[in-house]
This record gives sequence, C-alpha cells and structure tokens, in this order.
Amino acid sequence: MFVDKLQFFIDSIALMNDNHINMFTNLITHPSFKQVLINLIHNGDTSVRLKSHEILEGLTAYFIQFCPAKTVYEFAPAQN
Repeated sequence: MFVDKLQFFIDSIALMNDNHINMFTNLITHPSFKQVLINLIHNGDTSVRLKSHEILEGLTAYFIQFCPAKTVYEFAPAQN
C-alpha cells in the first residue's frame, strides 16, 4: 500500500506543468521534505528505495523543464 502511495506521488509529479511552479517550490522548500526523502532512501525495502530515486528523477525532470531560468539558490528558504 505504501509503495502505491509513492507511485501516486511520482505520477502526480509527472503531471505537473508550468502552472505548478509555486507548488513545486513549496514542496522542495518544505522543512521536512529533505528528511522524509532521506528516510525513504535509507529504508530497508528495495522497492521503497527505488521509488525514492524515481521521486528525485521526477523532481529533476520538472526543474529542468519548467525552471531553467532559476537557480537552486532561488529555491533555498530564506535564512533569518
């Protein structure tokens, strides 16, 4: 069931377009996103680890296609 939810997330990323840049930015800058992704990568289940790599692939593909004028630094959360 968990792998199915990860696949749904991956499919959702693949369906995003240039109208979703704000949502994409909010996702990758969310304070817990990085830790959740790292936890998935370190999961003992191979299928979950593979899904985490698919998530990274989907996010990278979206960034390359719809955010070429931005740099990674523009997505970094503001430091107070």
